[in-house]
Amino acid sequence: MRRLVALVIVGACAVSACAGDSSPASTPPSGPLGTVGGIGVLPSVSPADPATAGSREPVLPSFDRTIGQVAEGPRLLLIGDSILATVARRYNNKACRRLVPLGWQMVIEAEIGKSIEFGPEVLKAKMDERWDAAVVFLGTNYWQTPEDYERLLAFILDELSPRPIALFTTSMYRPKQREVNDAIEAEARNRDNVWLVDWESISKSDGVLSGDEIHPSMEGNDLLVAVLAKVLGNAPGGGAGKCLESEFVEDEMLPEAIVDVNPTDDSAPEDTAVDDTAPDDSIGVTTTTPG
Repeated sequence: MRRLVALVIVGACAVSACAGDSSPASTPPSGPLGTVGGIGVLPSVSPADPATAGSREPVLPSFDRTIGQVAEGPRLLLIGDSILATVARRYNNKACRRLVPLGWQMVIEAEIGKSIEFGPEVLKAKMDERWDAAVVFLGTNYWQTPEDYERLLAFILDELSPRPIALFTTSMYRPKQREVNDAIEAEARNRDNVWLVDWESISKSDGVLSGDEIHPSMEGNDLLVAVLAKVLGNAPGGGAGKCLESEFVEDEMLPEAIVDVNPTDDSAPEDTAVDDTAPDDSIGVTTTTPG
C-alpha cells in the first residue's frame, strides 16, 4: 500500500514504501547519445548569484518513513551526474561524511556530464554486488526524447526494485527540464518503493544553487547531503558505516577551479573519518523528525 510522503517545501509531495532483494542487471534498452554544451562543467562552487537566487529559505523535506526503516540492510548505491559527483569521495566527500555515521555502507557512482544512459551502465557493472537501497539523481544532462528518457528511467527503477529508492527531480534551469521532472514524478506515483525528493522545489530556495542555476553552491552541497540524510535516515542493523571506493570516476570534463572541493587521498582507508558534530540545521534549514 502506498504511503504518501509530505514534502515541506511549499506543499510538494511524494510517495514511499518497501524493500527487497538483489538480481543481476539485464541488458539495458538502447537510446540516443549526445552532448549538451556546458552542463558537464562544474562551476566555481560559491554562494549563489543574488540575481538568480530564489526568495525562500531552504527547508528540509519531511518523510513519514525513512528508507532505512524499510531497507533490508545497510548497503547503499548512489547513481548520478555532476550533482552527486561533487559530494563524492574524490571531491569534497560530504556525502560519506554525512551518511557513514548513519551506518550506511555506501558508494557514489556518479560522473560529470552523464545522462540517463549512465544508469544502465552502472547497473550492468554493479548489480552483481548486494545492494539494499539506492539513490538515483539523473536528468540534469537531458537530450533524449521524453519517450527515451521515460524508457531508460523505468529500466533503472525496474532493475533496482523492489529495493527502496530515493529518486530526485532536477532544478528547472531551462523549460525542457519539465519533461524530465514530469517523467520522474509519474514513476514515483506508480511505484510503492520510490521516495520522491523534490529537488526542483528545494533548489529554488535562496543560496542553494551556484550562478549557473544548475549546480549546488557550497551551501547547496550541504543541503543536498542533509536531504540525503533525511530521506535515508539511519541504516538498518546498527552496524558501522563505510565509504566504499567508486568505480566510475572518469568525468567527461574536469572542473578547472572549484572552491570547497578537497579531493581525498587515494591511500586513505575506505572507512571515512567523520566529524558528526554538526547539527542537521547547521546550514540554516528547518528539520522535522521522520514519522
